[in-house]
Amino acid sequence: GNVGIQTRKLFQSELYPLNLDVSIYHAWERFFGRDRRLWKEACVFGFEPNPGHAARLRELSKRYTERGWRTTYFLAAAGDRNYTASFMPRVVNDLEAAAAINDVKCKEGQAFSYEQPPEERAQGPGMKPNGTNVPVYDLVEFIRRHVQPRRFDGKGAVVAKLDIEGAEYKIMKSLLDISKKDPSSIKMVDHYLVELHKIHGGNAEILKLWNASQFSWQT
Repeated sequence: GNVGIQTRKLFQSELYPLNLDVSIYHAWERFFGRDRRLWKEACVFGFEPNPGHAARLRELSKRYTERGWRTTYFLAAAGDRNYTASFMPRVVNDLEAAAAINDVKCKEGQAFSYEQPPEERAQGPGMKPNGTNVPVYDLVEFIRRHVQPRRFDGKGAVVAKLDIEGAEYKIMKSLLDISKKDPSSIKMVDHYLVELHKIHGGNAEILKLWNASQFSWQT
């Protein structure tokens, strides 16, 4: 998601120096092979809830599709269930925007991620009082329905990169719960690259259980 940089590192790796993100290149070489021409055969799904990035992502997807590089972006967030959240952007600079999900305005319970209390966010510099409603997709369900059928009779590899502002813990818990009932779900994704955000409350216990599990992952 975001502005599509991670996708560009996959399809146009020659444009990005290796030392900028060594971990992701190592993961792709491990699962997709060292021949980077083969990386262009991958199928990419991306999630980005920031409406400010929508036009750029649509254009990037269009151009990549014209080249035969399969890329689909969803103007949505990734979470542990399907619901609607209110996305509230706060402009940081001319190129990027930091995201804050307003947990008060969600239609179904608490939002999947927030870094500040809602009363502080609403009054923060550049913060708008009213957000934009965006869908939140159940990531595990999405992988089951739309990624697994594309494995071509079980072949190929699935790598998931999660940078989802704290929602990673709820997705980890969802995967742990599912794996207890269906151990084969551990192999639903071959490897996770996870950016861990603030660890508080029950998140520490989730992370402990995740570390003790058989999921293949790295930060």
